Order: sequence, then C-alpha cells, then structure tokens
Amino acid sequence: MWNIQRELEEALEYSGDCYTVFSPPFDGSSQPKEKIAVVPIADEQTINRKINRLATSKTLSANERIDAIREYSKRLRKNVEKYALIASKESGIPFIDMYFRINYTLSTDPQEYAEAIFGEKWKKILDGEWLEISAKIGKAYEKRLPHGVYLNISPNNDSIGVSIKTKLELLLAGNKVIDKPGSIVPVAHTLSMKIVKEVLPEHTDVLVGPGSKVPYIAMKNENLAGIMFTGESRHGRLVEAEAIKHGVKYRGEYEGSNVQLVLKDYDVEMAALLCAHGARAFNGIACANAPIVSFEDKKNYKLFKERLVELASDFNKHIGDPSKKDTLLGPLVKESLAEKCEKVFRACRENGLEVLVGGERRGYLVDFTLIEGEPWKIAEKVKDLDLRYSLEHGLFAGPLLFFNNNFKGTLEWIVKNSNGREGYALRNNILTYDEEKAKRIADLLGSSMNVTNIYLFEERQRWAGRGRSSTLGGKPLVEMAMDSKILNVAPKDYNPFRT
Repeated sequence: MWNIQRELEEALEYSGDCYTVFSPPFDGSSQPKEKIAVVPIADEQTINRKINRLATSKTLSANERIDAIREYSKRLRKNVEKYALIASKESGIPFIDMYFRINYTLSTDPQEYAEAIFGEKWKKILDGEWLEISAKIGKAYEKRLPHGVYLNISPNNDSIGVSIKTKLELLLAGNKVIDKPGSIVPVAHTLSMKIVKEVLPEHTDVLVGPGSKVPYIAMKNENLAGIMFTGESRHGRLVEAEAIKHGVKYRGEYEGSNVQLVLKDYDVEMAALLCAHGARAFNGIACANAPIVSFEDKKNYKLFKERLVELASDFNKHIGDPSKKDTLLGPLVKESLAEKCEKVFRACRENGLEVLVGGERRGYLVDFTLIEGEPWKIAEKVKDLDLRYSLEHGLFAGPLLFFNNNFKGTLEWIVKNSNGREGYALRNNILTYDEEKAKRIADLLGSSMNVTNIYLFEERQRWAGRGRSSTLGGKPLVEMAMDSKILNVAPKDYNPFRT
C-alpha cells in the first residue's frame, strides 16, 4: 500500500507544527469528506537551511540537467494516475483534467525545447560559455549565467499542475528550485517533488507553509536569487514590493480578465466547445479561468448560444466526486469561492441578466452556470465592494461563463480594464484562422493567446501576457531565468577554437 504520510514526511525532511489537509466535500455538504494527510509546516530555520544548502551545492552541465529532467518526467508519467488522483481529491479539480495537465506538461523533450528556443548554440548557452555575438565595433561576447536559487510559489488550487513547467524551465536554465505548494493543496505537489529530489538532490527541494510567511522569510536570505509567484494578485503585489526592497528578482502570474474572443471566420461548433471547456476545466483557478466570451458573428450567434446551453447542461449531469473518471465538475477548493459564485448569481438575477443554465450552489459545489450579458454593466448597481470589483474586472473563480454578442463593446472594456494591470495572466483567447487579424487585435488589447485548444497554455501556442512579454509569442521563461553579461573584449577563458 502506498503510504502517503510517510512519503510526505520524507520529502519535507522536517517536523514541527502541522495541519491536516482534507478533501473538499462533493455531496453538497459543508463538511470535509476525507483526511488526506497531516502536513508539517516549515519554520524560519528550515527555510534558511534549505536555501543555503542549495546555494552551496555543485552545478550540473546542460546535458546532465536534460538527462535528469527526462528521468523525472519518465518517473512521474509512470505514476501520473496516482498523483492526479491525490491532486483531484485535494483541489476538487476533476481527475480527467488533472491527469491531462500533468501528462501534457511532461510531453515536451527538454533538449528539443532548448534547441527550439536557442538554436544550434543551445548547449553552450545553457552551459554558460562565452559566445561571440554581432557588434558594430570590434568584437562582442555574451555569456548567460543562472540566477541561483529560486522560490517557486504555487496557488491554492492547481498546485502540482501549475508548478511543473515553471520548475523544469528553471532547472533547464541552470537554476536551483525550492517549491512551495499552495498551503491548501500541498500533498500531490510535495510527493511529485520527492521524485525530483531523488533525481536532482542538489538542485531541488520543497517546503510547506503559509504564503503570508514563507516568501517574506525566504527573501531576507542573501542566497535567494528570485521568486516565481502564481496566485492572487493582491498578495502577489505585496510579495513583489517586499522583494524589490531586498533586491530579489520577481516574476508574478496573477488572475486576469481573461476573455475569449470568437471572430467571424472561426468554426461555431469548435468555438462553443473551447469556450465552454475554458470555463469548466479550470474549476476555481482564477488565473487560468476564462469566464467571458464575446462572439463577433451576429448571424450565427443564436446557434452558438444553443451549443453553449447544450454543453453547460451536459456538464451539470457530471458533477460530484472529482476522483471519478467521468466527473466534469468537482467542488471548489474553498467554501468562500462557492459563496462568491452565489453572490454573482444573485446579482445577475436581481439586475436583469438571464441565467440560462445552472445558477445553483450546494456547499462547495457550484453548477456550471451560463449567463447572457456583460457582468461589468451591472457592477455599479452592486453594493458589495468586493463583488463590484469582480464584476467590473471579470474576475471569477468558478464554473461561470458570461457570453455576449457585443464584440466592439467587449474590446473597449478590455482596453479600459487592462490599464495598470500588469501580470502574466492578463491574457485573452483569440479564436480565429486569420493570423494577421489576431495580431491586430492583440496589439490593440496588449495581450492575447491565439489558440486552437483552450487547454494548451504553452509558448508553442503563442502564449503572451501584458507588458513584460510581447504579444503573440511571449518570451519563454527559460530565457527570463538567465542573466546575460556582454563584453566588448575577449575574456581570458574565451577560446574560439574550443568545440
């Protein structure tokens, strides 16, 4: 029998204060259904010990890192069903979605990815060798160096699914990584980290603790180079401000006003399927959820609406235990998220927006809810300030889908809503076969993702966020996770004849 508790404690390598992780209830009650594990919480001494240990450990060549990533991927894929099952029980995200996310993230070969990003010089770049680059005067040389130890903070819902790609890109770039899972869902993430520690013992580690303490303790350590944060924007901005004070590099991915824009040329049936799953598959994950759709083609709008209603109704026939393979909607990870969804339903009904499907909540369970209209239009009529802000900015964590035929008005709202909202999760899905038109809209909005499959949030799918990465082809994390040093004279260790 798989002893989850023992493996969890072995991976964390410390003891002290603990808390118990329960699965969210899926039967409409408000009582946890299952005890998953008792999780020890890291203290200040543990956090600093782990950072310092990684900072002083040896480095590996690019080939060694790639071999290790391949071995980790192989081991995790071999047991992906076990980890997906634990992750679904923790988070409430259906097993089929968690299984897909973990498997898909591991499908990219690290060497092929490095070659695609850096070209034929990939190995020299990842090994930090000096390379001659073009220069107008004289000779110039560039050397890319790893930053050092990163703290990789994941959210309180899809912790394991979110963390893997970030972790592997950091490792590929020659960094060392300490993972901090979301404190509500740490078990599957920690167990998967145990595999990485077996393969890369001097490059990875894991610790568990509240987000209100761990990053603030870690960034005081002079050996911490950077923080990768995925989660709630208000918390992320607090961490970012503190990181700046300590000279710690920071990258944040926050929840955003993610809109799905269906252009006239796109297939109606496919659009309905992608848009419906874009609001279903990220149950409770605000940074990835895509809860608003605007359909440009007025002629086919009725057909699009009918298809959405059919899909939404079908989703609600498969709601319940997230660990079952035929479940399409599980419980939200926190009761407060379900309560917020209920407030949205009530505000819509009270202010004239039609709830076509769903609109009910039972404990942690929320029906897939289809609402026709623009949420920002009723925001001013709502007295609850937090709810008003969510309606104004389209920030919903749950299986909700607003849709409209007001394409021009939606574009204007996105542009207005985008101002000042830095963060990689401010992205919009443009469904079109016309790449030039997609680029024009992306330039207008400042963010986009031209997709054929709503699941695939990957660089190869032209993922792009606002501000810090370019539209339709954002800079890959593996490049961002490196420093560049450029010299105009040859360094002492530079040998142009070295192979």
